[in-house]
Amino acid sequence: MDDNQTREKVKKIKQSFRLFMNGITSTSMRDKGMEYKINWGIPLTQLREIAKKYGHDKNLATALWQSEVRECKILATMIAPPESIDLSTAKEWAEGICSQELAEVSAFNLFSKICEGKTIAIEWLDTDKNLLKICAYHTLSRIMSKGDFDNQNVINEYLHHIKEDILSDNHGLRKAAINSLLRFSMTSEQNNKTAEDMCKAVNLDIL
Repeated sequence: MDDNQTREKVKKIKQSFRLFMNGITSTSMRDKGMEYKINWGIPLTQLREIAKKYGHDKNLATALWQSEVRECKILATMIAPPESIDLSTAKEWAEGICSQELAEVSAFNLFSKICEGKTIAIEWLDTDKNLLKICAYHTLSRIMSKGDFDNQNVINEYLHHIKEDILSDNHGLRKAAINSLLRFSMTSEQNNKTAEDMCKAVNLDIL
């Protein structure tokens, strides 16, 4: 697909937002700290319907992700073919994660499905950027739910970071880490025992 076709698709998509805009939802998001340069307040269910019309399209997804519009970025995570996202591309996209909502939907729709999902998520845990860490924990939680979390080196690195993050002062990060630990505890009897011991050590009553 050439650049002109991609630009026309992006233009058409942006024009369609006016049909589904929700000012009340947009204001509510802003009041809750979801800061986007432009936010039409369109619900995720409607965005999924829009995404179905375009299927998987890497060029379109890339163009949408580069936009400052909330709905464009979310659509990009739905339209991007997971097999086309390598480590380099994932790192580039990570720079565009600007809200907790986007961190969560990116993990669910895209990063948990890419070949290098575990690798990039573990790398993101070793950062001081809370949004990336939130994205990482949601990515790993999704990978765990699919039964693909048995590499001991990855597990050790995960446990190293989560000890601190389950007690984070950042509510979003703490919640993502705790939910991830709960999911980890379901992956095996040994991992359940490990999670229980960790919670007891920090007086965290979640298991």
